[in-house]
Amino acid sequence: MATVCTFVAYALAVQMGAPLAVAVVLSLVCAALLGALVQWGIFRVARTRHATVLSLVVATLGVALVLNGAVGMVWGHDVNTFPFLWTGPPVRVGAALLPVDQILDLAVGVLLAAALYGFFRYTLPGIAMRATISNQAAAHRVGIPVARGAEAYFKWVNDQGGIHGRRIQLLLEDDRYIPSETVAVTRKLVERDEVFAIFRPLGTPTGAAIMDYLVERQVPVVAPASGSSLWIHPFKPNYFNIRPVYFLEGRIMGKWALEVLKARRIAVFYHNDSYGKEGRDGFLQYLRLNGVRAVAEVPYEPGETSFTAHAVRLREANPDLVFVYAIPIPAASLFREAARVGLRTRFLMTYVLSDPVMFRLAGELMDGGVEAGAWLLDPEDPGPAASAYRTRLRAAFPQEVPGGYSTSSDASAALLAEGLRRAGRELTRDRFIEAMETIRNFTAGGLTPPFGYKRTDHSGIRALAMVEARKGKWVTLKPFFSE
Repeated sequence: MATVCTFVAYALAVQMGAPLAVAVVLSLVCAALLGALVQWGIFRVARTRHATVLSLVVATLGVALVLNGAVGMVWGHDVNTFPFLWTGPPVRVGAALLPVDQILDLAVGVLLAAALYGFFRYTLPGIAMRATISNQAAAHRVGIPVARGAEAYFKWVNDQGGIHGRRIQLLLEDDRYIPSETVAVTRKLVERDEVFAIFRPLGTPTGAAIMDYLVERQVPVVAPASGSSLWIHPFKPNYFNIRPVYFLEGRIMGKWALEVLKARRIAVFYHNDSYGKEGRDGFLQYLRLNGVRAVAEVPYEPGETSFTAHAVRLREANPDLVFVYAIPIPAASLFREAARVGLRTRFLMTYVLSDPVMFRLAGELMDGGVEAGAWLLDPEDPGPAASAYRTRLRAAFPQEVPGGYSTSSDASAALLAEGLRRAGRELTRDRFIEAMETIRNFTAGGLTPPFGYKRTDHSGIRALAMVEARKGKWVTLKPFFSE
């Protein structure tokens, strides 16, 4: 792209006599249009067809070769002299004489670096790009959809005039999923930006790092994007959880496995961190209380990419059900390896995996014998609740694919908005907390099971819908199932 841009500028300035500044600007416009054409005509089509990373790399190299070949055909392969952008006498710096073009090139480079720093540090697209670089899978499948679901809902509220005449302003900070950085950005939000509340803090280790600080300052924390029991045990008056905590979910899934699926030889595949262990412990506790012990417990480490050994261990245990408490990519990898090594059994999965992304990752391997919990309505459900969510999302982000993570933030944003409405025009943190505790049978417009809060109980949803994978969709088996 840079080669094409340079030769377009050369043709305009040298061969056609255009002013050099005009030639540079027009060449940049030409490069932008060409880049958009390549993006929309090649790479976007490739992604919609689920091209692999290697295929995209090969396509990139192919585009580069074609463009370089086209430049050679049009302008030849001779060395050409490009006019100086800056001219003037040398400038003395101490004992040295520096050409003016080098000084100005340095100045432009510094300005561009500052502009890029500002873009990546303070703008929403820049934050999203930094998150993608830090952890591409997590950013695309969790962090960015979580943010966009909330942004879309708050835009919808603001477009209707806000709440009691106030517009909701959502400030986003990227902590790179590093607890020390979570502490820094949270202090900035609370002490410098003076935010009213913390909304949807993402992750258990990052959320735990700021919990005591937020409790001490009594800053309302609404709908943490984590199912850790830390947010509700012991009770914290400023924390309002929304989704079932992992331990409770594990117990509910244990009850489904024993009472509905009638499984007896049960194995567990789980993410070996606080998230996976809490869900595993709730599940195994329910089994033990009912006289059943797991035939195998197979953990995987965060960052693992090969799951053949895990699938073999599960196959050797000969289970009639595997409980999967994982995140999407390892879960999909396990399905592929299970099929390859001949593991034929039913799978029961955490609500973290009841997302349409699993069908894109695992394909037809999801069909037949795969069930999961869900605390949200399917984002592709044809009914009015999911349709309203999709309308809000597409109005703000036309290219965003509806999914469970953005749905969860839409529902969480509806909860925050309800609390603000109930708090009235004279808004304070204490009034907001008192107002949240009056919420009963709330469903976020039909996206969640009914839930509410009490003065001493902010645990949120305590039931799951049970769903089954059928032909690329989640189909509801039972709307509400609890302990």
